[in-house]
Amino acid sequence: MFNPKPDGREIEFGRAFALIEVAKTILPVRVPFACTVVSSNSSVVKSPDLIGRAPYSAWLARLSTTNDDMLQSLISIVALPSRAHALMDAHGFTSLETYLNRRQSC
Repeated sequence: MFNPKPDGREIEFGRAFALIEVAKTILPVRVPFACTVVSSNSSVVKSPDLIGRAPYSAWLARLSTTNDDMLQSLISIVALPSRAHALMDAHGFTSLETYLNRRQSC
């Protein structure tokens, strides 16, 4: 499930712009800066499995901000896979099942 906020909605820093269901868990997808939702990917709303099948091309939403300084802190799409793998390695992430089991035991 992918349930985004409506287009045109203003979102404060750190707040969720959408809810996403992963392995029977509903998680908020938070923004790294204050913004406005310009548009959401209707293809992902209709077929959320696209997130798992094509994670680097199944964009979730287009966001707009007037604070260009915040944009400097974002990772480019080219650097994203290596950064994600580095974080998974640093936290011992081997599978979603292992991650969820670790979260439930905390």
